[in-house]
Amino acid sequence: MLKSWGIRDRLLLLAIMPPALIAIIVGGYLIDTRVQDVERAHGDLGQMVANQLAPASEFGIATGDRRVLEHLATAALSD
Repeated sequence: MLKSWGIRDRLLLLAIMPPALIAIIVGGYLIDTRVQDVERAHGDLGQMVANQLAPASEFGIATGDRRVLEHLATAALSD
């Protein structure tokens, strides 16, 4: 198939391929980096919420008061 192509078509292919490959590789890298950043941010946010809820829920756990715990869980979910 390549033998039937003219020199102009071959040169055009050779001129387009390297930038296209570089764009695909760099795009993949940037997307992967962004996904990792978002996952890290979600993990940090979850840890922060857990750190805030732990002291607040001690009273509800110690007294066995489900209303307090349900209120804390509802407030945390709404945030």
